[in-house]
Amino acid sequence: MALSRLDTARAIGREIAQREFLYMLNPVYRGPKFTWERFPNMVRSKIETDLPFEFFPQEWEKHEKALLKVALEGADFTINECFELSGVKEWLPVGPTVSGKSDSKL
Repeated sequence: MALSRLDTARAIGREIAQREFLYMLNPVYRGPKFTWERFPNMVRSKIETDLPFEFFPQEWEKHEKALLKVALEGADFTINECFELSGVKEWLPVGPTVSGKSDSKL
């Protein structure tokens, strides 16, 4: 698979994570059940839903696991970056990440 496809998947994962983070900073966009602890799972679901539409069907079927993996890793990086820069990370408990890898703090 071409590196550019992996780069595209990573960029999409990062963009989705950043966009959702910016939306959730505004309380108007949060539902009554929203918590920052569940935010990574929300981003994961969004990526799993949106990412297949960014590639040709044959390409997605052939490389789904690799594309999803790099998109989720990109999202993890972006979420950690957003949480640290905004101060949200300071009051979060230990929790899961988007890619499923554990981290001492999201």
